[in-house]
Amino acid sequence: MRHACALAVIINCFWAGVASAQEDLFKDRPALSLGDQPAQRSATCSEVRAMTEGLPDTDMRIDLSIVGVLELVKTDGALWYFGMCAPPHVRVLCVAYQENGMKVGDKVYMKGGFRRLGPNNIVLDPCLANWPEDNENQSDDSDGN
Repeated sequence: MRHACALAVIINCFWAGVASAQEDLFKDRPALSLGDQPAQRSATCSEVRAMTEGLPDTDMRIDLSIVGVLELVKTDGALWYFGMCAPPHVRVLCVAYQENGMKVGDKVYMKGGFRRLGPNNIVLDPCLANWPEDNENQSDDSDGN
């Protein structure tokens, strides 16, 4: 019985440490979340660099949620590529399986598995792209900030 209690204490301490590390990782990064979990809110292009800077390499999936104006819509016949955010912001590329009728100039919400490719490029793969509920199927002339 004593061994079972000791094991329970060790397991509880381990999981408490994991939860604490995750909380620290996402502190001041409301657009980031564990894979397939909701973010507190979506980032804008002007927020992404600061929110993602200094993220450690990790084996766990981290998702980024972002909202802005599409600057690129391309396909290779199998996958769709949606690009958002122009310099001086970090460019964000969403790799998706569907086009959903989206076109350059549409304001969209993208969320997917975060991977940084150098200081100025982020890939979200896998990624979902949708229209924000308040802007479904509408183009936007703003700069994505």
